[in-house]
Parts: sequence; C-alpha cells; structure tokens
Amino acid sequence: MLPILTIAAGCYVLYTILIAIYHLYWNSLAHIPCRKTWVIFPISKQIASLRGKLDSEIRQMHLDHGPIIRLGPRELSFTTAQAWADIYGFGHPQLPKTRRSPLNEVHNIISADDANHARFRKAMSHAFSEKALRDQEILMTRYIDLLIEKLGDIAVTGLKTDMVKWYNYTTFDLIGDLAFGQSFECLVNSQTHFWVENILRFVRTGALLRVGYEYPNLLRIIQLFMSSKSREIRKAQFAWTKETVLNRINNKNLQGRKDFMESMLRYKGHELELNESELISNSNILVLAGSETTATLLCGVTYYLSKNYRILKRATDEVRAQFEHEEEITFTTATAKLPYMLACLNEALRRYPPFPGTMTRTTLAGDPTTISGIDVPAYVSLPHSGGNGSSFTSPTC
Repeated sequence: MLPILTIAAGCYVLYTILIAIYHLYWNSLAHIPCRKTWVIFPISKQIASLRGKLDSEIRQMHLDHGPIIRLGPRELSFTTAQAWADIYGFGHPQLPKTRRSPLNEVHNIISADDANHARFRKAMSHAFSEKALRDQEILMTRYIDLLIEKLGDIAVTGLKTDMVKWYNYTTFDLIGDLAFGQSFECLVNSQTHFWVENILRFVRTGALLRVGYEYPNLLRIIQLFMSSKSREIRKAQFAWTKETVLNRINNKNLQGRKDFMESMLRYKGHELELNESELISNSNILVLAGSETTATLLCGVTYYLSKNYRILKRATDEVRAQFEHEEEITFTTATAKLPYMLACLNEALRRYPPFPGTMTRTTLAGDPTTISGIDVPAYVSLPHSGGNGSSFTSPTC
C-alpha cells in the first residue's frame, strides 16, 4: 500500500512541476513580464493580498515592467487608457464579470449579470439624479450639522478624537436613512451600531474571502471552521436588514419619500420590479458602497490636508472668501464656488482610493480578445490598475 501512495504522491508532484513549467515558459501568456513565483504558485499572490501588500506590489511591477504585466497563469493587469475602454467600455461585446456568489446567494448590482445589472441600475438611477440630490440635501445637512455639533463639543474639551470613527458615524447614519428609512443613530449615541460594526468587520475579512473565492475548496474549509457565534452574527445581521427593509416598504408615512428605497420601488408591478430578496441585497450594497467608502475618502483628504499646511490654508481661504454664513453653503454653491476644494477631493480619490481593488473581467470564449493592442486568449482574467504613476503629471505630490 505504501509504495502505491508514494507513487501517487510522486506523480502529483511531477504533474505540479510540469504544469508550473508549462505556465512559465510555454503558456500563450509566457512572453508577458511576470513575477515567476506568482505564476508557479498562484497562492503567493493571495498571500500578498492577505498581508495588505498586493496593490503596492502590482504597482511596483508596472513601474518595473511597463503597462502590461502577468499576475498569474491566466491573469493580466493593464494600466493603459485603451485597456480601460477595451475591458469596460461600449461598442463591443461585454466581457463577463468574474462571478462570485454573494453570501446570501441573492445577486445585487455588483455581482449581477448584464441583464439584471441593467434592471437594478435603472431602478436605482432616479435616486442619484440631480433633482433627487437636491431633494435629499435637507436630510444630508441635518447629519452634517450634527457631526459639527459633536466635534464642537469635543473641541471645547481639548481632547484628541478619532476622525475615522466620526466620519463613519456620519456616513452610515446618512446612507442608512436613505436606504432603510431610518438612521443607525451612531452620531446621536456616539457609538457604533451593531449592524455597522458587523459590516466593518466584514470589510476587514474581505481579503480572506477573496482567497476563498479563488480556491472554492479552501472557502468551504473556512466556512466549516467559522464559529457558531460568527454564523449567529450573520443570521442576526440579515434578519435586522430584512425587518428594516420590510418596515420601510410597508410604512405608509414614508411612501413618496425621496430616498434610495423609493427609487427601487418605483417599478413595483412592472417587469423591472425588484423582488423582496433583491431589495434587501441591494440595500445592503448601497449602505456599504455609500458609507464606508465615503468615510474613507474623507479620512484621506483630512490626512493629506493636515500634512500640507499650504494646501490646507488655500482650501480654507477659498471657503471663507466665498461664504460669510454656513447657510449659504449648498450643493449648488459649493460645486460652483469651491473649485480648489473639489480638486483636493479628486486628488484624495487618486492618492487614497476608497476601493483599492479592481472590477475584474474575463475574456470571452473562442477567438482572442484585443486588449490595448495585444490578442488575449479566452478565459483570461483582466483587472485594470488605475493608480499607475505614469498616467499623472506629479504622481507622488
């Protein structure tokens, strides 16, 4: 029995070595610059992700090897403008997303196929129109005023505070109100709501889940070893979301309210209608995408302004020169009168992107797909790296 096991193990090792050699030297992507360990041992790229080093290592590889690099046996990364158009643009067959099932098995606007994505997008689009944003301004101003009031109370004491926490309180309260019809009351209570805490915990474990998506068997092992407490937390999270969404839908006093849920409900009884599970799943995504990311941007711009006195002074002077009273500051006036402040926000988006990952696509079956002037064979993953320094005049300023 032992010799058979030894032979089987030896055959497996030999097979693995031959596959690695093939991918490294004879694969159709072998001519593209790569980090050899990532091609031979794809798990090493996921380890870099778990260590929080993946994005910086990919950026360095692009600096060393140019706009097209190979990240794995069947994965390429591009930084050219043409690649962006070829991967995500229109006028050609759409490249499929890397399909990853959400935890509750109900797809949302992020994970949906093209047909359902279009349906979800159409349902949500009205909530982000210029008119809708004007209608929502009073609600947004209420939470901004409460944040300023809370920070003013802290300033009187002279104590230090954590702005990451306060920005998250504000954005989750606001987006929660727009999506669920009720605030999490983080600002009022000066503490994190359990739903928000669980969402932030999920964001922190996202890297581990991405490894699991690449290796389904490993994901099953991860789920197997999830503690019963973790499963109970997830169950409570989903139950709270479902109850809150249903309360918002059935609350006649909130019907006609200009918020995200009203936009998603506008096709009720129509073929584009979102069912209950889709409303819950997309509400979750709207809260996460609109709150944690916005808070991260605000943290980034606050940090960079604090580290650059000259820029902070210019932004401050611009605001004080344009407005005498806080009541004068609205979406319309701020957009029209604060070009330097908007430039600071745009630069913070570049230097400190709230979402450092990529929206990966996969090449179509059959004939090669032309991406940035090269023919890419079928079933190759195509992330696009947007932070390449060569795309900007002063990338590190």
